[in-house]
Amino acid sequence: MFTLAEMKDRLALYREAERAILQGHQSYSVDNKQFNRVNFAQLQEAIKLLEARIAAHPDNAGGRLSHSFAVFGGRR
Repeated sequence: MFTLAEMKDRLALYREAERAILQGHQSYSVDNKQFNRVNFAQLQEAIKLLEARIAAHPDNAGGRLSHSFAVFGGRR
């Protein structure tokens, strides 16, 4: 398990990567081959997950878990 500080550092890096992608630095070419740095949707999902973990971390001020529910197989 990561510490709260480690998770916040990682989140900052993910947000920097997201910003770079949004500024057009998603892909590059070498010897006529195209490379993509990261899947943007996966990056955004990782950011959401990390934000949720930070919010729920016991060392985070006010880090109380809110409740939620899931409905499987149809209507509620």
